[in-house]
Amino acid sequence: MSFTLAPFLTTTPTPINNNNNKNKILNPPSKHQHQHHQQQHPYLSLLQLCSHVHEAHQVHALIIKSSQSLDPYYAGRLAEFYAILSSNPSLSLPHASKLLSSFPNPPPTFLYNTLIRAHLNARDPLQSLLLYHQLLSRSALPDRFSFTFALKACTQLRALPLGKQLHSQVFKLGLVTDAHIRNKLLHLYATLGELTHARKVFDECPEPDIIAWNSLLEGYASANDAESLHEVFDLMPVRDVVSWNTFMGSLYRNQRVRRSHCDIQSNAREQGV
Repeated sequence: MSFTLAPFLTTTPTPINNNNNKNKILNPPSKHQHQHHQQQHPYLSLLQLCSHVHEAHQVHALIIKSSQSLDPYYAGRLAEFYAILSSNPSLSLPHASKLLSSFPNPPPTFLYNTLIRAHLNARDPLQSLLLYHQLLSRSALPDRFSFTFALKACTQLRALPLGKQLHSQVFKLGLVTDAHIRNKLLHLYATLGELTHARKVFDECPEPDIIAWNSLLEGYASANDAESLHEVFDLMPVRDVVSWNTFMGSLYRNQRVRRSHCDIQSNAREQGV
C-alpha cells in the first residue's frame, strides 16, 4: 500500500546563519564536548542516575528552579531521557514534546531529531514525518540525522512522493555526499521498486559500503530481476550474510517458479490442453 500526504513537505529548508542561532544543536555532542558540558551543567550527573520518569521530573524541577530550562544542552539530555532512555518511553514521550514546545523559534534541531527517532522506535512513522514538517515550519535547519530518520519513516510508510521531496531538500542543502543519507535514499528507492533511482544513487557513491550494495541487491531480488541481481552480486567486493541470503533466496524462489511452470506445462500436455 502506498502512502501520500501531498502537499506535505511544501516548506523548503533554508540554511540558517549559525551566528544568529546560538542555541541550535545540530549534532549530538562529542565525548570531549560531553565532559565540558558536564562541568558546565552540574545536574547532568543526577540525570544520568535516573531510571524512572518521576526521578527525571525531580531533576527537571531543579533545572527549572535554576532558570536553565531553556538551556539547549539540558533540554536535549532531558528529551533524550524522556523519549528514548526512559524505562517506559511511550508514557514519558509527552514530556519530551512539552520541552520542545517551550522553545522559541528556531528550536534546537537535536530536540526534534530525538523526538522523530523516538516515534520511529514506537512504530509511529507518520508522527515522525509530522515532526519533521514542524521542524521546517519553525525555521529549524534539518541535519543528517533529521534526514536519515525522515527517510526511514518514508520507507516504512511507503511514501515515495515524500521521499523524493526529501531527496530534493538533501540536494539543496548539499548533503548528498553524506553516506548515511545516501544509504537511506538508496534503501527507500530499492524497497519501493524505484530501481532506476536506486541505481542512480548507488552509481553516484564514490565508495559504496556493504549496506549500499545489499540495498541494491535486495531491490533487484524483490523485482525478480535475475540478470541485474547476478551482475551486482558478481561485482560486490565483499559479501556478508545478508548478501548471500538475498542472493540464494532469490535463486530458490526463481527455481520454484520455473519448476511450477514446468509442472503446469507437463500437466497440460498430459490432459491434451
